[in-house]
Amino acid sequence: MDETSCPINIDAAGQRARRISGYVTLGFAVAIGLYMVYADAPRWARFAVGPPLLFGFLGVLQAQRKTCVVLAAQNRRNLGHGIEKVDSVGDAAQLRQQGMSVFVMSLALAAFWTVGFWIFP
Repeated sequence: MDETSCPINIDAAGQRARRISGYVTLGFAVAIGLYMVYADAPRWARFAVGPPLLFGFLGVLQAQRKTCVVLAAQNRRNLGHGIEKVDSVGDAAQLRQQGMSVFVMSLALAAFWTVGFWIFP
């Protein structure tokens, strides 16, 4: 699908906030994961990087797709003048699909990198 035809539910400020928080959280998670590998932490303890990785990827992907997962699930948007309901049934359905896609991709990326930290000797 052409990105220009996809509805959005967050404005530029929302995208910027999610992008910044996503990259900061990813940096934190990677730093903790690398430290755990360096310090030879028990492998089960390395799973602790999973949640920060998930939240980091969520932030970055929401900014990239211009879609807030929570707002999409609630059929709402925030385009700079407060939270409002999405009136178009078609747009609401597409936003829910985009939100689910963002969540699933974030979960897959977080799982992949968490396993990577887990298997690293």
